[in-house]
Amino acid sequence: MKRRLLIGALACAPLLMTLNLTPADATTVTGQKIGVPAYFSTGDDASWSALDKAGSGAVAIVNESNGPGLDSSGTGDATQPDPAMAARIKAAHAAGLKVLGYVDTGWFGQNDEHRQTRTGSTSESAWTAQAEGDIDAWYKLYGSDGVDGIFFDDAWGDDCSYESLYATLAQYARTAAANGPYAKAWTVDNPGSDVDPCYLNDSRSADTFVDYEGAYDGDGGNNTPYDQWTPTSAEQSAAPGRFWNLVYNVPSSQMSSVVARSKSDNAGYVYATDLDLPNPWLTTASYMPQEEALDPAS
Repeated sequence: MKRRLLIGALACAPLLMTLNLTPADATTVTGQKIGVPAYFSTGDDASWSALDKAGSGAVAIVNESNGPGLDSSGTGDATQPDPAMAARIKAAHAAGLKVLGYVDTGWFGQNDEHRQTRTGSTSESAWTAQAEGDIDAWYKLYGSDGVDGIFFDDAWGDDCSYESLYATLAQYARTAAANGPYAKAWTVDNPGSDVDPCYLNDSRSADTFVDYEGAYDGDGGNNTPYDQWTPTSAEQSAAPGRFWNLVYNVPSSQMSSVVARSKSDNAGYVYATDLDLPNPWLTTASYMPQEEALDPAS
């Protein structure tokens, strides 16, 4: 597993990903949708405008400082909503999008990097507590603006010993949502690589998984060139609404072929961008309108 979502590069940037899915139909999607990680500032009108054109029923993942945000000192957790983010969430809803809040799970501190929580701990219990706190904060700060679920980043997907931890977080999110203005919480896990069948038996650990995130040429992220990557038999046999692919450093001449390949690889959601590391999600792709046109609902 590798760090794919570039924490240092987005310390103060919001994230938005568009998808066309609700929790109830997470395994019955017909037709692929575009899914865009948008690590651009709330002041980037052009990118947010392009994103709002993704189509009615799309879903947006928002992110401030790798979670629901920090306080005015920049060191503590946010206790008040960011008016600019609230406005973007409201505008996304007005455009027909749904919204997911970003929550970092840090592989529960148990990968090779031994990721630390914001308070400096690497324990599973500390990571769980931080994730649950971030879930609560998303619904408390922005629930009335329209938070419909949670996107869990840096997730395990190939080690079944952690499946129950993600199931616990998913249920926590669904319970938190039930206490707010929305009846359900769509949950998404991002291991960025193949998902073991133990996570796919049902939707208890997540409704949807990012099973590929990396560079088109394999230089970064997944480290396997996209045109050489093949999903597992379990991924190929599951409903496409359970998967999406994120591919960066894609030449404009290859964008349509990446989208076509993702369909043959059973991905219900895809996003290709010509941007590259250190932050391929800084703005929308230069060919965003053409990519959106490949989604008939856009």
